[in-house]
Amino acid sequence: MKCFTYLRTSGDDGKEKAGLPVRRVACAAFAEKNDYEIIAEYSDDGVTGKLPMHARPQGKLLIAALLADDIKTVICYDAKRIGRTQPATLCSMPRELICLEASWEASMECWQSLTVTRQ
Repeated sequence: MKCFTYLRTSGDDGKEKAGLPVRRVACAAFAEKNDYEIIAEYSDDGVTGKLPMHARPQGKLLIAALLADDIKTVICYDAKRIGRTQPATLCSMPRELICLEASWEASMECWQSLTVTRQ
């Protein structure tokens, strides 16, 4: 199955947290193990999760790709990387959001499927 990946670090993510390379490797390993083909990666490095997805440089490109393509699956390292809350427009796009970690209670009831996979 084809998918996109979305990676994000905050400006305040310190060395104790996983950076983009660690997150990229984890998402790629999950995709390979579960027969997903990553078509494109969207990564916002040093961007706060308080910004809505459409205001992030790569987030808005992910939204455009989800609207333009038949691909509706997004793999991310942690649910917080998508953001704590997102506008309703984002919720109608993906059919599946796969989070390798979920360190907060997902409040995205609007996603058709929220799969949390712990490695």
